Amino acid sequence: MNINRIKKFLIQEEEIGGIEISDSKISIAYLKSLPDKKEIVIEKWGEVDLQPGIIEKGEVKDKEVLASHLRNLSKSLFPRKKGHLERFKSSSRRFFPVIISIPSQKIYSQVFSFPSKIPYGQLEESMELTVGFSLPSPPEKVYLDWEVIEPLQKEEEKEILLAQVKKSVIDPYLEVFSQTEFVPIACEFYSLSLNRIISRSEENPFCLILTTEEGAEIVVSKLKGIRFIRSIYWQDHRYFREKNKLDIEVKKKILRDEAWRTINFDQSEKKGPAIEKIYLVGEPAENLEFKDCLKEEFDKEIIIPEFPYTIMSVPQRIALEGTKELIQIEDKKEKIFKGDKILVILGVALRGFISRSKDVSISLLPVGTEEEYSQTRIISLLNFVSISAVLAALIFIPLFVVGYFLLSKVEKNSAEEFSRLQEVSITEEFKQMEKEAADFNRNLTLMEILAEDKSDWPKILKELDNKKTAGIIYNRISADSYRGAISLEGFAITRDQLLNFKENLLKSEILTNVELPLKFIEKKDNINFIITFKIKSGV
Repeated sequence: MNINRIKKFLIQEEEIGGIEISDSKISIAYLKSLPDKKEIVIEKWGEVDLQPGIIEKGEVKDKEVLASHLRNLSKSLFPRKKGHLERFKSSSRRFFPVIISIPSQKIYSQVFSFPSKIPYGQLEESMELTVGFSLPSPPEKVYLDWEVIEPLQKEEEKEILLAQVKKSVIDPYLEVFSQTEFVPIACEFYSLSLNRIISRSEENPFCLILTTEEGAEIVVSKLKGIRFIRSIYWQDHRYFREKNKLDIEVKKKILRDEAWRTINFDQSEKKGPAIEKIYLVGEPAENLEFKDCLKEEFDKEIIIPEFPYTIMSVPQRIALEGTKELIQIEDKKEKIFKGDKILVILGVALRGFISRSKDVSISLLPVGTEEEYSQTRIISLLNFVSISAVLAALIFIPLFVVGYFLLSKVEKNSAEEFSRLQEVSITEEFKQMEKEAADFNRNLTLMEILAEDKSDWPKILKELDNKKTAGIIYNRISADSYRGAISLEGFAITRDQLLNFKENLLKSEILTNVELPLKFIEKKDNINFIITFKIKSGV
């Protein structure tokens, strides 16, 4: 018996995707490392163009439409399989863990320095004291996190990058994702995602400039850690307000001014080596204009990074908006994967390669999000095992019935043979024959009932599966007959979830006489319960 195969069937391999969200588009990518570990391939890719008004300046405005787009993407990327075993395996709600990346314009970030004498174990306490008076918003109104970065002055300081975002920005996204099969386990921002992928091959300090339809992000990175972030919206800049229009010349002027401020600020800090390279990420046509503009201002190497074909390969199929299935992309490869347009999504997808226990990057989600995800995986496995046990019991019931009647027949024949050897009166022998005939009739009736049960149990199981609610796990089902009382034993995480499950059963069109003893709702949490019901006549 191949234990690894069984383990793989019961516990699905953890695949964590990356999702990039902007005002105009959603992109999703799942990466896969080949067996030789030398190449990474984009295993799954999908994107959706968003109509204006769904997301504005990084904030969700139309939750229903955004959720619909995400559900369509999950159906295209993860179609239900047709095999009986796979269909049974995926009969419960599926979930696909993802890490999301949002524009940096909504993020406040700052690097804090602490004396090197403070042990790393006490840094968390020091940060908790610091955030109370250093942040622009009250801690109770934001999600914040920090990560330790390589100090530029190793003997003198320890450095921490802190980031925060308002709950009013993140909570609508979480509400949208709760209506889909995608489960966010971490949230970061564009600058962090880009720094991750560019730092894979760049050892020297650099300035990273990302331009999008909405604005620009300017980042200083040293020793693979972010030291400073400046992010703007084009239309909020004073140059746009002066001209009251947004063309390439206005963008160049804004970019030149903000890059000069950022690089000169870094040089004035005099920490670590000076910046020698500037990476430009954005639309290829605009990048060429920006490159010439920045060359005039800075005596530095200007680099427009290309898609890293040397370490990654494109998928053979892709999910696009408006398609029901994955389509071949040979003719779309140049359009979709040309230049640096997908570096953000690749950067966030790379984070999915990090095991959850070792991922110490910033995550701007509620505390406990990853622990809740781990519990969801465990509950999903328990649900699968419990349903498997119920089905296995239903499969073995007919075998048990056949064995029972075979043994009954053997016992009956033995009794008849033994009776022939005894000298009994005709009256006693007649009574014995009457008793055996009555037993045979009862057994025949039981066989007819069980035969009827065999054909209708799948229907009952399907109804129970449809009526199961969140937080409920089935353990055992038992019944004397199809028309008699049926007992369902299970486990409920909370009392409210148990009562909700009972109400759902009461709405069934084929179940009746649903009863839940009061003793099972005395506890508030972790309840082992027994609920009984009958099948409506005519079903």
